[in-house]
Amino acid sequence: MSLHVLVVLHCNLGQYNEAIPVFERSIKILVIEDGQTHALAKFVGCMQLGDIYAMLDQIENSILCYTAAIDRRLMGLICDSKGDYESALEHYVLASMAMATNSHELDVASIDCNIRDAYLSLARFDEVVFPY
Repeated sequence: MSLHVLVVLHCNLGQYNEAIPVFERSIKILVIEDGQTHALAKFVGCMQLGDIYAMLDQIENSILCYTAAIDRRLMGLICDSKGDYESALEHYVLASMAMATNSHELDVASIDCNIRDAYLSLARFDEVVFPY
């Protein structure tokens, strides 16, 4: 958490070039297998790092970060196609939260459709309405 605070301080001071290596390290040390909190932090971190690169006109680096974040949705689709709807749901929810954090409303709407489908596949009909 302290690395994220350091990143915020650098960004608030407009020191984006100094923030990037700290941010990259904070993302690298997170282990997705350590639970949803780590996975979400890594996912959101990739999106935010992509935003920093975009502000610095480093478009290629920005796209690479966004691609890493979008991989979460891709993992959801893969799990979904294998019939592992519970895992797919976890990936979709993380993807939706990260996209919402970064104001990507169209992506959120699309991912929310995947979330509804996963709930239906799990016969969790009472939860289907949540993404609406």
